[in-house]
Amino acid sequence: MWFFTLLALGVPVLYLLNRWSTSRNERRRIEREAIRRGCSPPPVMPRKGFMGFGWLAEGLRATKTDRGPQHVIESIDQEMGKDVHTVLVGIFDYDLIVSRDPANVQAVLATEAHDWDISEHRAASWEPLVGHGIFTSRGES
Repeated sequence: MWFFTLLALGVPVLYLLNRWSTSRNERRRIEREAIRRGCSPPPVMPRKGFMGFGWLAEGLRATKTDRGPQHVIESIDQEMGKDVHTVLVGIFDYDLIVSRDPANVQAVLATEAHDWDISEHRAASWEPLVGHGIFTSRGES
């Protein structure tokens, strides 16, 4: 009986330790890569709501009304100012880097474009903001 009790307590603890370790290693890998590429860390947007979930809730509401990209720009302008173009948004234990800097977007598309696909929904929500182009087309145009 004690074996099953130990197992029931040990498995969740091991799972949480694994998640923490994986997250820590990934953050270190990203930091090393940023240093290698000569990037400085972006400014951190203040958390909104409990552990940053306020940003997530607002973003989901904006996405449902097809205002996701506009909401991001308005939020950065309001919280950080119009001269800040790249920020780190913390939601729970996840760090999301958001950028509207054309040089950053160009760098991502030039080095990692194969990792990204734009869904029809995303294309429809971005088109009013940026028009038809590389951000709103999928595959060959």
